[in-house]
Amino acid sequence: IDPEGLSLVDLRNRLLKHWEVAGLFSAADTNAGKNRKVMMAILREVLTDERRLSLSGVGLVRWSVALPRNLNLREIIDISPWNLTRDEAEALATYLLDELRVRRALQMPGGPDMPSWTDVSLWPQRSYCLGPPGKRTNVSEWGGLQSSVVRHFLPRLRVGKNLSEDEMQEASKALMAKLWSAFCDADSLLVSGPKDGTRILNSEWLRVARGEDLWECDACATVTTHNLRGVCPRNRCPGTLSPADVDRLKTNHYRTLYQSEKLPPLLMAKEHTAQIDSDEARKRQDEFKNGEVHLELFDDVRGWR
Repeated sequence: IDPEGLSLVDLRNRLLKHWEVAGLFSAADTNAGKNRKVMMAILREVLTDERRLSLSGVGLVRWSVALPRNLNLREIIDISPWNLTRDEAEALATYLLDELRVRRALQMPGGPDMPSWTDVSLWPQRSYCLGPPGKRTNVSEWGGLQSSVVRHFLPRLRVGKNLSEDEMQEASKALMAKLWSAFCDADSLLVSGPKDGTRILNSEWLRVARGEDLWECDACATVTTHNLRGVCPRNRCPGTLSPADVDRLKTNHYRTLYQSEKLPPLLMAKEHTAQIDSDEARKRQDEFKNGEVHLELFDDVRGWR
């Protein structure tokens, strides 16, 4: 994979070939159906709420947002109390844009073969606006005083000048407003959201690459590819980032599982409760014993297998 990473469409085109070889398509699947199935799997990983268990959470892949050439960050470079360099300003922009993905403020890829939002996420799509969202549901304020970025992350990045808590929050809010303006002015980086006056991240700028240059927090053990002055990006965590111990990461249970040739390409779960017909229940039990079904749910919570 090129260091700049693959777009979602690039990744889909590569996975189509691998899925064919692995026999993951049915004989009845059309080309459009195959495209949709693969993109659905990709987007479920993109939007997962199980961040620690995800491919990026165990350090196997890196999600990032490519920055348009016309993104103007001059307004946030070398201003007090952060004194960011150009590289640091770009790192901050990349982190905040990727947080839009994490928080589900992401535009779905367009096209007739693409899945819908409800196909890939149990949670509603979010969007952002500058200023209070009012009564609009699933809309968050960008850089509001309740934002974890304003209350925690940006204050930990400051250097030199000491400010009161209120002054720091106001300075952070102003910085976020400048970034919002820069993002909105850049080439189709943010697009209109589902609610009037809102924006979401254009998925065309999303990139995926191998999990390299990994950092780990010494307090919460979060693994991340975003590192700005060693500040852990997790909300309220006081920890510091340092290079991740790759050898130790390789022993992570889920990382090992994802790389194992014994991991089935698809996992099947079926109900096995008193509500199931007895003949069907016996069939499902046999499927479980034969490895055709990988998870059975019983009436008792202790019956998870």
